[in-house]
Amino acid sequence: MSYWSGYQIGRDVSEITKMNEISIYETKEQIPEPVPDGIFVIIDVYRFSTSVIAFLEAGARYVKAAQTLESVREYKRQNEEAMVGGEPYNSDDLFQVMNSPTHIRETDVEGKPVCLFSENGAWTVERVKDAKEVYIGTSWNLSTVGNLLSDRQDEDIHLVATGANNEIRYEDLAVAVALKRSIAHEFASGSELELYRLAIEGINARHPTSGRDKADGELLTEFDRSDMVPRLNADGYLVAEYP
Repeated sequence: MSYWSGYQIGRDVSEITKMNEISIYETKEQIPEPVPDGIFVIIDVYRFSTSVIAFLEAGARYVKAAQTLESVREYKRQNEEAMVGGEPYNSDDLFQVMNSPTHIRETDVEGKPVCLFSENGAWTVERVKDAKEVYIGTSWNLSTVGNLLSDRQDEDIHLVATGANNEIRYEDLAVAVALKRSIAHEFASGSELELYRLAIEGINARHPTSGRDKADGELLTEFDRSDMVPRLNADGYLVAEYP
């Protein structure tokens, strides 16, 4: 297993007081078993995490993450008013809105519950749902999440760059690294944030897209455009929180 950890350094070993450990998991499959105690931040930049914020900003009552089509259909049977979101490439007529920030902007979800199908983001939500706290992070709310967690020095913090199919997705990892530095108050200047923005821009350029995929990719470079931190509540729903 490979993950990164942050500890207080630079003092005599006998004098060190352990600060909160900030761990980065480069893919969701690296989350240990059993799931460790502490606070989890799920980072699936393209697109789950960003879509969750987009839905809640558009007025959705909450977002229910679902990792299988069967669970989506079951949820819809029990909640007829719910809007159902899915991956852009999925042609299943069950979906009313795409897992796409630009498409969400064009869809009326005001006051409605949303069930969002996403294999990577939803899998991770299910995996860590019993942790003390679970939040959603992306480029859009980087500094807000960093500020929220920066004073939690007595708890372990786990940043999950979800990836896909046990492979690293570097936009997720870039945001995880930036978030770790933000929580630890290690940002050198505003130019460092620009560095991460340019990194994601470069990652997008390596995977040529067009139309809505291209528009979504451009939105992901807009760091700190939101002051919302979605939180997993006791009912298993992602709800808007404004720290």
